[in-house]
Amino acid sequence: MDVWKAVRAISAVLAVILAAVAVSRGEYFWIAVTALALIALSYPEVSRSGLRVRVGILAFTIFPSVFQMAAMCVRFTAEVSGVSVYEHVSAFAMTFQVFMSAFIIVATVRATGKARLTRGWMAVLSMASAVSMSAMFMFYEYVWLYFSGYPLTNDDMVDPGDDIMVNGMLMSFPMMAIVCGSVMAYVAYKILKLRPIEEITEAVP
Repeated sequence: MDVWKAVRAISAVLAVILAAVAVSRGEYFWIAVTALALIALSYPEVSRSGLRVRVGILAFTIFPSVFQMAAMCVRFTAEVSGVSVYEHVSAFAMTFQVFMSAFIIVATVRATGKARLTRGWMAVLSMASAVSMSAMFMFYEYVWLYFSGYPLTNDDMVDPGDDIMVNGMLMSFPMMAIVCGSVMAYVAYKILKLRPIEEITEAVP
């Protein structure tokens, strides 16, 4: 097994373990995030392009899973805008995972010649994928809050702080996706400029 396949295997195993742990905690949306990650990791076979991103890029897919599982082991008591710090940390991990998954797919599509994309567009499309996933999560969160009995309408809100709490829970992931996704896109663009765009991918041996 070459280094690339070893890194991919580690990333895939960690993603699956993370999804299993998340489901056991009732955090079901990680299933969608993990599914996208596995599609990205298997994209060289799925696309039959004969191309794959270089191992240095692939290695970044390991960090979100490790980061999120580490966060699950910590008991957070602090809150920001009425929302647990854990929610913000989890939102960051999701944003990172989706960004990297989308980047792998976009980079491979560009290398095959199916789309002419500059470094900037690759970074922007990856960020847009993270923001789109955050919109899906917000819908999922709304449904979860509704069935959990949280006050979602003006008639339900009795405490003056209810709207701040609920809005904070709904907007934590979208805000993290926009802010951190923008930073990730900028950093990715700057890093990509250091090398020729053709060197982002390589042929599958």
